[in-house]
Amino acid sequence: MRDAEADRARGARGAVGGEGARFDPCGFGRINHSAAFCAIHGGAPRVARLRGRCPIAGSIRRSCEDGTGGEAEHPALFHRVRGYFLIRTQMLKSGLAFVASHIQVDGDLPTTLIPGHVFRRARDEEIVLIQEQLRQSMRGQFYQWVHYEATIREERRGTSTTFHVESLPRDQWKYWVVAFEPNNHTIHEIETVGLLLPTDLEFAFQIYFSEPAQSGEIRGMQVMPLHIFEKYSSYDCVFANATSLTTQQLATISELWRLYKNMPTDFSFVASALDNFSALRRVPLQASLSVVGLFSIIESLTTHAPRLTETLDSINHQITNKIILLQKRYARPVTPDQYFLSSTEEKIWKKLYGYRSSIAHGSIANFNAEYQVLRDHSTVVRFLRDNVKELIIFALRNSEFLSDLRRC
Repeated sequence: MRDAEADRARGARGAVGGEGARFDPCGFGRINHSAAFCAIHGGAPRVARLRGRCPIAGSIRRSCEDGTGGEAEHPALFHRVRGYFLIRTQMLKSGLAFVASHIQVDGDLPTTLIPGHVFRRARDEEIVLIQEQLRQSMRGQFYQWVHYEATIREERRGTSTTFHVESLPRDQWKYWVVAFEPNNHTIHEIETVGLLLPTDLEFAFQIYFSEPAQSGEIRGMQVMPLHIFEKYSSYDCVFANATSLTTQQLATISELWRLYKNMPTDFSFVASALDNFSALRRVPLQASLSVVGLFSIIESLTTHAPRLTETLDSINHQITNKIILLQKRYARPVTPDQYFLSSTEEKIWKKLYGYRSSIAHGSIANFNAEYQVLRDHSTVVRFLRDNVKELIIFALRNSEFLSDLRRC
């Protein structure tokens, strides 16, 4: 009974731990899960972690043991799909996604991203939940996190650097959320499209509520993805100040989301490029593989298989000429002179593709010699990511044109 009371107390605070979020609709026990949306597979080892006096947990345990029971005993809450017990979304009346991105938003808030999804500052009680969730994620680890409540002042003395964390007034804290009702069917699509903004719009986790307007009991949480944890606890993010994002830039999410959702089948390569760009987040930016992945997206949007009878039809030649043409049509200028040492655009792109090839073939690139003009790996990744963002935006808005260009 003591365990059940402890679980109920932790559930009231919205704690998260173990393999996944705790979902405690009855207030008696807990259910751990690995999936984003409260799924428990019959017979999986993790079902042994169900405990307490929760009748739902008990029925799921029995179902996992003998293959019957859970959805029959509690049809209002669970249903069974291919051996999984899934929470019925009717039990969730609203939710919020916490924005992991360290941003300062300029403009009038709240603002609607798409119908039913509102970007706004976190309320005081939501900040408490967010802070608790972040503490749980850090528990037992020697990690720091983005300073949403402070600014960073860098002080350099000779070869040493000191970072001073200076607290902000509460009304200037940078806790942002996307509030949604009644469920999260499109929140992941918003995040995918949000990656095309000048500063990535990424979500750390989601919290689900029993009542509309993010009120009532906490009905569940989605745990933080590993790539989000690794990125926002990294040195580069922890000791960086917020980047600016305007409500006008946030407003572009609506248009891009509709284009992404309604992309004709003939131009599915455009939607696939955006999906792949999102998937690349799981590859650390410092990894060489990120360059190969970014180039593969550029190739998928701009090139065709080389014709062996044409000497000027190589992938390198196609990318160099087509990207230089397309850059002139980007909504946001992304030109090599903003990133690299002085050189022509054609030479820069040939060097970039050469760097990509050296990675693909296992060679070690020398930024003090052959690739000096590119500065370093991180600059290359930054330039390619910004180009891929603008290229995908152009492709969403001009899919037929880009389809024709690929064949040239």
